Amino acid sequence: KIRRRLVDVGTHVEAGQLIAELDPRDLELQTVSARATLAAAEADLATAKSERERYETLLAKHFVSATQFDAVNNTFKAAQARVAEARAALEVARNQAEYASLRADHAGIVTSIAAEAGQVVAAGQAIATLARDGEREVEISVPENRIATYRPGQIAAVELWAEAGRRFAGNLREIAPEADATTRTYRVRVALDADSRTVKLGQTARVYFTADADIGRQ
Repeated sequence: KIRRRLVDVGTHVEAGQLIAELDPRDLELQTVSARATLAAAEADLATAKSERERYETLLAKHFVSATQFDAVNNTFKAAQARVAEARAALEVARNQAEYASLRADHAGIVTSIAAEAGQVVAAGQAIATLARDGEREVEISVPENRIATYRPGQIAAVELWAEAGRRFAGNLREIAPEADATTRTYRVRVALDADSRTVKLGQTARVYFTADADIGRQ
């Protein structure tokens, strides 16, 4: 269960900043249980080790058979394996306890929230969507009869509808490998240069491509 959510849509977060927290009680109980299991396994290992050493001494004096010693030695090895298994389970429990705190893996802006405080969520369920800080992109749709004229790396200029007359330099970064099933157009992404950090997410833009000496508008 989500105990609290610390960000809203539009919040700018830094890398490592806390986004949401799960109720840690169940995870903490799992850690306590795993720690107790490890302690029990280590106690069994200590007993098995002592028994093995005793039988090893008896074997050297021919008081026990090799078969008896092998049985005790196998018990000792099994105890070692149980300790290794219990330690691994404890590490998993500790990792899961750390997952109770959801932190941003990079700086960016929260663009959507998919869960609220008090909601029960499953492992792997999305809680928030984060748009990474840095390079901005413009996505356009190109009809299939014109897609052949575009290529990755092609120089482009981007003009925002909100800032008519001002153009940002960019280049064609990606062309979708197949057309959209509904619109029959190809998704093309144009990366803007570093001076475009002031461009806000979701703005409308017009993209101009340069082909040799001519300028075509898309």
